[in-house]
Amino acid sequence: MAEAKKHFGSWAAIGGNVPGSLFQTGTPETMRAYVRDLMETCKPGGGYFMAPGVVLDHATEENFRAWLEAGLEFGAY
Repeated sequence: MAEAKKHFGSWAAIGGNVPGSLFQTGTPETMRAYVRDLMETCKPGGGYFMAPGVVLDHATEENFRAWLEAGLEFGAY
């Protein structure tokens, strides 16, 4: 995502890159850390939208909630 932000971030919106495996097998703590790092990389200057990388048919409720809460905490402009 750092490379995408570097090359396209000044003229195009980019999003996603939260792996589906993290939703299914991660922990709320690893999800929160992943989202925080993603926001630190992609948020500066705007143009980033947070989205999962796949359809979330096997996400755990705890990881999904952690994703939403971390997005609200670290993603607000």
